[in-house]
Amino acid sequence: MSSFSSRSSFISNMNRLICVLLGSYLLLLVLNKSLTVDATEYSWNMAETRKGQSAIRRVRSVNKPAPINCKMKMWSSWTPCDSCTDKKFRFRYMEKASQFGGRPCLDSQWEELACPTAQAVCWEPDICGERFTCNATGRCVSQVLRCNGEVDCDDESDETDCEQVDDRQDKCSTLLPIPGAGRGTQGFNILTGEFVDHVLDPQYYGGQCEYVYNGEWRKLIYDPFCENLHYNEDEKNYRKPYNFHTYRFMAQATSEGSSEYYEDMATLLKARKTEDSFNLGVTVGIQYVEFGVSGNVESELLTNLTKYTNQELGFIRLQSKVQTAQFKMRSEGLMLHEDMYLSIMELPEEKYDFGLYSRFLNTYGTHYVTQGIMGGTLEYVAVVNTTAMNTSKIDAEQLKGCLGGSIGISSPIGKTKQVEVGGKLELKDCKGTGSYEKEMYGSSSLIKDIVTLVKGGSTESSGGLLAIKDPDTYRKWGLSLKYNPTLIEFETLPIFELVRLSTAGDHVGARQAHLRRAWEEYLLQFNSCRCAPCRHDGIPVLSQTSCHCICKQGFGGEACEETLRKGSTTDGAWSCWGVWPVFGWESGLWGGHWSGTRRSLRTVQAGGLGLQGESGRYRSFGCWVYLFHIKH
Repeated sequence: MSSFSSRSSFISNMNRLICVLLGSYLLLLVLNKSLTVDATEYSWNMAETRKGQSAIRRVRSVNKPAPINCKMKMWSSWTPCDSCTDKKFRFRYMEKASQFGGRPCLDSQWEELACPTAQAVCWEPDICGERFTCNATGRCVSQVLRCNGEVDCDDESDETDCEQVDDRQDKCSTLLPIPGAGRGTQGFNILTGEFVDHVLDPQYYGGQCEYVYNGEWRKLIYDPFCENLHYNEDEKNYRKPYNFHTYRFMAQATSEGSSEYYEDMATLLKARKTEDSFNLGVTVGIQYVEFGVSGNVESELLTNLTKYTNQELGFIRLQSKVQTAQFKMRSEGLMLHEDMYLSIMELPEEKYDFGLYSRFLNTYGTHYVTQGIMGGTLEYVAVVNTTAMNTSKIDAEQLKGCLGGSIGISSPIGKTKQVEVGGKLELKDCKGTGSYEKEMYGSSSLIKDIVTLVKGGSTESSGGLLAIKDPDTYRKWGLSLKYNPTLIEFETLPIFELVRLSTAGDHVGARQAHLRRAWEEYLLQFNSCRCAPCRHDGIPVLSQTSCHCICKQGFGGEACEETLRKGSTTDGAWSCWGVWPVFGWESGLWGGHWSGTRRSLRTVQAGGLGLQGESGRYRSFGCWVYLFHIKH
């Protein structure tokens, strides 16, 4: 009985142990299954997450260059404050411009702060000697001009405290100045293609009475008030300012017109750049400098045009040029405008400061005009839909003739035929083609936009962008050019040469050498050659501290890398020229030699054109002529 009881107890304990083991095993199975399911679900969720992220992540094209972030160098030291200054400045160089979607620089390259109020009186050295000193600016004029009845200082200090005034008794006292005198005396910024502040004084006569005969004064004018015809004696002669050596009215104003079709924006801008180019030693690009160009008509035209990068757009460009007068400036003894004279004398002489000298170049330009032709220009660019042209079977020649005839520019109107485009444009009479009526057109119209640029003459709108819209307004604009001309063709010299050849050249001191050095550096610092090259011969544009590419037809993307064309080519491209050595400038030497180099920036691809020009230059001081010829 006892043995049976012991056996039963053993079996019971074994069963209990087996149940425990089975329970533990089942528990482990459950836990393992739970862990396996969680891991599987987690793995699946991660895969889905990565899939979603990859769907929104921007994939960079293999051909697209890596983004370039804008990078600035350290700030320079603040300029010193003294009893003669009310502001202090500092500047920093741009090391790299942003491009291809890189991070831009948001801050300016210049900073200024007010100086503490000076306790001492500003003392200026007397540099005029026996000559009279204009009180406000310190400009020197001859003592002969004192109390002669003509203002030779802007503040009229030469005509104050006079015991007797010797008023002019000849005809010059009643003559008007030659037309365009203010235009020919402005500085010119080669990088922006814009005229800036006056560098020569257009109202300074130096006590001389020199006048120019106007051959068209004998034309009869009808006076409706008196109901008679008479000659306009007021237009018979015009007084010539001192800085003009010669000025000649053209016997009969001549005009010429032209029209071209461009398949893309890059080709159009390249054509405009080529027309204004000259042998400078740096590539003349398209760029905006930070100061002094906002709101000008050239930059406004560029802004209006460069927004049209659609590959289905073409451009028809009409041009008209009218010449009214020819002139030439003095070759030496030039009288600087008082504002420029004051500005250059405020530049530091003891130490070179590129920040201050570059601000001076922004204000007064890189060049001054030595001779040129007065008149006016009209540029008329139509943005056309090439798809609509193909659908309507209209070619560029027909459209050029139509647009030219609509505003009066000579074009082969007789060759056009009557064609209707969506009921909105008839090539026979070319109605409604001006930008002033562009709201008439829908998104699928033949003409998407028209951008005009008028220089010279009297226009109905400020800036002259929309005034000329038909043959009548075109004719009136042409008649107004004789008395309101602008420069349409001219030759220039660097601004530092003007300082050397002016009456101030004998006392500007080391500023002359500093200005020459800054001029070279300025042309490199703010030139579009500092941008990385665009693919497929796109044009780089530098706007302050950012670069972007304007692509040719059939190409797109931030670097013009996107295309469906097969076998596309890329031409070679140069970098900027290296800075010339400064030893000749600093020592004041005008003899010796300098050399500069440039490197290949973009290699030839797929049979493109090779590099044009040399990689090195060798110049002699005194032999290199900074003379450039510009046409508008």
